[in-house]
Amino acid sequence: GATWTEADGINSSGQIVGGYMDSGGTEHGYMLSFGNFSTVDYPGAGGPGAPPGTEVRGINDSGQMVGLKCACSYGCGRSSSKGPAFIGSESESGTAFGF
Repeated sequence: GATWTEADGINSSGQIVGGYMDSGGTEHGYMLSFGNFSTVDYPGAGGPGAPPGTEVRGINDSGQMVGLKCACSYGCGRSSSKGPAFIGSESESGTAFGF
């Protein structure tokens, strides 16, 4: 199970995005879309010896998500070692996102 969960964005269709930390200390993004929960993990997020970290911070009315990949061992919200922002759509959940 998750040790914490947060919602960071919602669009006019009711799609919700946010983040959670699993019991192993890995931070993930998520999308809740029409009752379907999808984990969003940016490939390569994290650093040497650190679990990957992904945060989804917002979603527009077209279903495009925006967020961060993290290269840290303290979680995305507690470190200045944040990677580039990503933008992706619901069809890309759990896969590589374009810049």
